[in-house]
Amino acid sequence: MKTDLSDDELDGLLRRLADGGYVDLIGEAEREAIVLTCSGEHLAGGFR
Repeated sequence: MKTDLSDDELDGLLRRLADGGYVDLIGEAEREAIVLTCSGEHLAGGFR
């Protein structure tokens, strides 16, 4: 998926989601997996 976000903007948003407990960031920064937590799944459910 493409966005108009810069790499720094995207990284900042992902870190905020991780800090809030909505995602787990697993692995090295260059090859990081992004996994929704239970809280993240609940939040994402609001976008249906």
